[in-house]
Amino acid sequence: MDSDPDRHCNTDWILQADSNLTTEEQLNLTLPREDDGTFSKCQMFVPVNWSIGSIRENGLNETTGCQSGWVYSRALYEATVVTDFDLVCDKSYMAEVVQAIFMSGLLAGSFIFGPTAESYGRRRTTQLPVVLLQIFVIVTGVSPNVYVYIVAQFIVGAALGGYRMNSTVLDCAIVIIALVTAGKFFLNWAGSVCLIYIQELFPTSVRAAGLMSPLLNMLAIYHWAIPILVFSSLAVTSGALVFLLPETRRTELPDSANETEGNRNMSTKKMGSDSNVVEQNGRNSTKL
Repeated sequence: MDSDPDRHCNTDWILQADSNLTTEEQLNLTLPREDDGTFSKCQMFVPVNWSIGSIRENGLNETTGCQSGWVYSRALYEATVVTDFDLVCDKSYMAEVVQAIFMSGLLAGSFIFGPTAESYGRRRTTQLPVVLLQIFVIVTGVSPNVYVYIVAQFIVGAALGGYRMNSTVLDCAIVIIALVTAGKFFLNWAGSVCLIYIQELFPTSVRAAGLMSPLLNMLAIYHWAIPILVFSSLAVTSGALVFLLPETRRTELPDSANETEGNRNMSTKKMGSDSNVVEQNGRNSTKL
């Protein structure tokens, strides 16, 4: 989907002067043209209280931004987030902001629901995100404005992040596992359909972007190479940091924070014991 859909300013004000104007006549009289000869997508002539004869004879020269919204082409899509909330012209950046907010919600949900599972159990911390998803996916679909949509998208992202994290490690009895598997199947089925339709409202370049990618892409207005340099440097840096990771071959990895703390304490005790042995051997050598 194009994030810059075909459109023009709503100029129905001129129909008060002559309601029999054709669409082409209306656009010719009320919209300025770009350098390539097409009608402007973000500008219109300032409305005047003249007769249609005066407008035809003298023409209109003073321009302004769209005052009564836009008229969008429905050739590809009947409606999208961009067209529903008029995220065009001076608000075109909001599409990237909305995507960044959704990705922030995913990150926040992982940080919130992950640690709380250790205290309240993974069953509860998996059920709560499901309830939040059911509520706020509906809120997302009926949002009256982009600000409510942003808040709903953040909560949907947080709930999705928490569910995805805890559902993968949910440990229950065999009967519970069967119920969870069936529930997870239908939830993922319904959730996938919802996410497909929600995310398809954004352009492919925005859907595939990471948390900060949409915002970093906005730096291209200063120079086209800035986003490329930033993304490239991050990729090189992350690749270099791989060499600093510890070796884990033939090492049993901890399954929880408690096991990590226990392993740390055992390592400390072992180091202390080794130090005592070395010190004792030194003393024996001195006596000899």
